[in-house]
Amino acid sequence: MTIKEIASLTGKSSRSIQRWINEASDKMAGLSVKMSDSEKSKKPADFTFDETLSILRAGKVSKDLIDILIENMNGKGQSVNQSSLLSQKDIELISTIVSMTVSKIIQSLDTRMNNIESKYNEKQALLPAPGLSDRDNLRKIVSSYAEKKKISHSIAWNKLYQESYYRLNINLKERAKHRNITIIDYAESEGYIPKLLSIAMEIFI
Repeated sequence: MTIKEIASLTGKSSRSIQRWINEASDKMAGLSVKMSDSEKSKKPADFTFDETLSILRAGKVSKDLIDILIENMNGKGQSVNQSSLLSQKDIELISTIVSMTVSKIIQSLDTRMNNIESKYNEKQALLPAPGLSDRDNLRKIVSSYAEKKKISHSIAWNKLYQESYYRLNINLKERAKHRNITIIDYAESEGYIPKLLSIAMEIFI
C-alpha cells in the first residue's frame, strides 16, 4: 500500500502517515530504505502487508481495523507474512466498514449524551426555587401592606422606620443621611435588615 492509500484507509493526512513511518522505521529498517528510494525515484513508496501493519501499529490505529486487514488477507488464502498488497476494492470495502463502525459509535455517543442531558434537565426541574433575601422579603412585605391599605409606599416605609426608632433606639434616617446613602442600604450595611424584617412581619402582616 502507498502512503496515499493508507491515508485514505485511516482517514488521516499523508503527513500523519509519514510520521507513523518514521516511528515504525525504528523496528523495521526497510521502511527507511523504501522512503529514501521513493524520494530519489519520485515514485510513491509501495509497502508490503507486514510493513503496512507496522505503520498502522505505530499510528496506534484501532485493533479492530488491523484485525479486519488480517482477516481479509487470510480470507484470500494468503499468508500474512507474504509481501502482497490490498487491492483498491479491498481498501474501499475496509473503508466502508470503518466508516460504518465510526458512525455507530457516534450514534451511541449521541444517545448517551442525550440521556445525560435529559436526566440533568429532570434534576434541574426538581430543584427548589431560589428563596428571597431578607431585604427583598422586607420590600415585598412593605409593598403588600401599602397596596392593601391603599397608601403610598413612602408612608409604609416611614411607619416601619418610626417603629424601628422606638424598638431599636436608632434613627436610621439620620444615620443614612450622614452617610449619603439610602436608608435601606444603610440598614443592610449595618446588619439591621433581619430586625426590620421581624418588625415588619409583626406590624404589617
